[in-house]
Amino acid sequence: MPLTDEGRRKAGRTRALRAKLAKPVRVLSAEQLRALQLDAADDIDALIPVKKKWFAYGAGGEVDPATWREGTRILVSLNSDFRLRDAQRRISQLQRQLAAYEKERRARGLPARSA
Repeated sequence: MPLTDEGRRKAGRTRALRAKLAKPVRVLSAEQLRALQLDAADDIDALIPVKKKWFAYGAGGEVDPATWREGTRILVSLNSDFRLRDAQRRISQLQRQLAAYEKERRARGLPARSA
């Protein structure tokens, strides 16, 4: 019995899905994840060796492309997270300095802030 055009399209999608699901998904082992030392990367400079190892895993084919892409997205987002955290720390530090400056000026009988 010949297939209709719709039947061919459905069969093609089903076959493509089966073929996609048949491919093995390559993820990192627990040892490889520990080797990334992601827990120790608490600033942008410490993230550089992690990115190098991650690139080696992706380029060496140790992880599948989808896993590598998602891991890369996470590492990129960590950069902006670290920058935001550092900026917030710097703002807090500057606010404390400003408060100390205003307190010192008031102690001398001067207005806290000059206009």
